Amino acid sequence: MIALFGVVFCYAATNLITKLVQHKGWPLKSLALLNYVTVFFFCLALTAANGTLAAFRSFSCADAMAGIGTFDHTANDSTALLIAMLLGAATGVIFLVTYLGSQRNVVRYGASLTSMYSGVAFVIAILASIFLWNEMPKPYQWIGIAGVAVAIVLTSYNGKRFRVNISLLLLLLAQGVCQLLMKAYAEYGRNEFAQAYYLSAYVVCVAFLAGRAAWYRARRGERFALNLPIVLCGLVQGCVIGVFGVVQQAALVAFPAGVVYPTQGAGGMAVVAVVSMLAFREKLNRYQIAALLLSMACLVIVNL
Repeated sequence: MIALFGVVFCYAATNLITKLVQHKGWPLKSLALLNYVTVFFFCLALTAANGTLAAFRSFSCADAMAGIGTFDHTANDSTALLIAMLLGAATGVIFLVTYLGSQRNVVRYGASLTSMYSGVAFVIAILASIFLWNEMPKPYQWIGIAGVAVAIVLTSYNGKRFRVNISLLLLLLAQGVCQLLMKAYAEYGRNEFAQAYYLSAYVVCVAFLAGRAAWYRARRGERFALNLPIVLCGLVQGCVIGVFGVVQQAALVAFPAGVVYPTQGAGGMAVVAVVSMLAFREKLNRYQIAALLLSMACLVIVNL
């Protein structure tokens, strides 16, 4: 049960920490870099612990290129590591897009709607899997997908007119692509190199954000802002993201996937919405509240 509460906490905490930083007027650029530096070192420690760093030392370009046509679980070690690094780098780019997009949307639309759009991105992965892996959704999953579409429409309506939330839709798309890339690694990569996949993703994130900070310093004279609260927020957010996979795996050992994933998504959305309204005075109209509730129900339906 602790692991189940843990996945809900981890799911909700990322957006809530971003909301706290935005609410206090602290620099979101600093939060982003501190977050990913923390995640990188957390992932590096896990990579060292499971022995994957040894695979980097024994990596051979010749072996990797020799097995380049074997993009599946039977690839040799060097090819498998190359697959992990390439897919990891691509995933890192999407991690950045989703994280920075989430920051932007938390500021513009609030944590509740941002969490909702991130949470229903599974529809992108499900629909794309029809064409990529010939995985047809079950009839009840189509009901969940249709419900998500209705929820998205509801969030765009304020009682008088419709206003399409482009940046939220882009976040939904990016989050869906992120899930697709992780599924692609599960399909074509080897599980023992999973930490190399994530490590490559976080290297891309840290490199980009550090480069951005250096560019702002050189071009605009903007110093990298640091204070104790922002450092603590960055460390906590990074640790939350780092331990999320571990906690989720523990929950999946203790409970069926049909319990873990709906609890994680629906529970996380509920926590974000309640905390945002009570602590940060976010306001949602009745259509947006209905959309949140419908999205939570759809998460349960899809994972039946």
